[in-house]
Amino acid sequence: MLGEMWRSLLGYLEKQPYWSRLQPILLFLFLYAGTAVVVRQYVEWQYGLSPSPPEFLRSYLFKQVSIVFLCAAAALLMLWSGGRRAADAPVATSRRWLGTRWLWRAAGLILVAGVGMQLWLLVTPAATVADVRIKLEPPGRDLARLGFDPYGFVYLVYELNRQQRAWHFEVDLDPFDPDLLASRDAKACQADPLPPLCIAAAYAASPGGASPLILITHKTFATPVGRYYYWLHGGAVSVISASDWQRFQEPSIYDYLAYSTIAQSILIHLDAACRDFEERHREDRVTSGDIFQFQPTPQLMQPAVLAAHLSRPMQQLLFNCFGPAYAADAERLLSLDWLHADRIQQNLRKIVKPPPTP
Repeated sequence: MLGEMWRSLLGYLEKQPYWSRLQPILLFLFLYAGTAVVVRQYVEWQYGLSPSPPEFLRSYLFKQVSIVFLCAAAALLMLWSGGRRAADAPVATSRRWLGTRWLWRAAGLILVAGVGMQLWLLVTPAATVADVRIKLEPPGRDLARLGFDPYGFVYLVYELNRQQRAWHFEVDLDPFDPDLLASRDAKACQADPLPPLCIAAAYAASPGGASPLILITHKTFATPVGRYYYWLHGGAVSVISASDWQRFQEPSIYDYLAYSTIAQSILIHLDAACRDFEERHREDRVTSGDIFQFQPTPQLMQPAVLAAHLSRPMQQLLFNCFGPAYAADAERLLSLDWLHADRIQQNLRKIVKPPPTP
């Protein structure tokens, strides 16, 4: 039915005296809409992302397509405009007129190209994101009883690097030792509201440190008011506590640490590249499982790891901040399906030693 209506509309327009002027405009608009559709289908085919039409219209890819066609329209107008020379004008005058005309056209095209390039760069997401350094504290006895092996976790970090190309993790094999900090830094962190985060940030800023940094600690930490935390984050530094996961048998501590490491690396990248992102750590009686929707608690963290995923708003945010490849990799890694593959589970069992008998 819509096809018949469209053909009827075109048949009516073709009979109008202004059709010769309207036809190029319609063809240009059809090409614009067709290009946008092809770009969206390519994203769905290549990356497995299916943004809804409103989401795609807000995406940086649609903005890039629009910039290209606006620049093309401006260039065509410049080439077609400028009037015509008088038929009886002298040859010398005609040549000067043509030279001036093409000079102005060239200047206009250069201006359009420059403005278009600046707009393109303005809407284009970050081409690369920083690699993240991971440092571990020596595990405590409680974690050893659970069968936690730091080298098993290091193997999972290597698998994370193998699974994707958007960003990589570096593992510092030297155990973290807070005593290596300068005395003034250690004293300042003792008075800080969040000492573990302060210590990690001081280490990252020290000559031997690195940033961005994720520190895996076996200690439990809390805010001055006793608020429970599974992790702490500030700028380019995050601290993940592995201690309190011992209350859970499932999912394993490796699931939890893999999930937390991925989530914190995403948060570090967002803080660095997406200025409009605000970490939404808050408690609410209504949640949708968004990885940054709530401050993790024992009641919420276990379901979050078991049903790990990116919400559509978060997926769209990563899409526009870092591109479709990053968003697709983040969604796939966060689901933890790769971790539960038979090959990885078999390899993990080869590395992890059984917990000692009490």
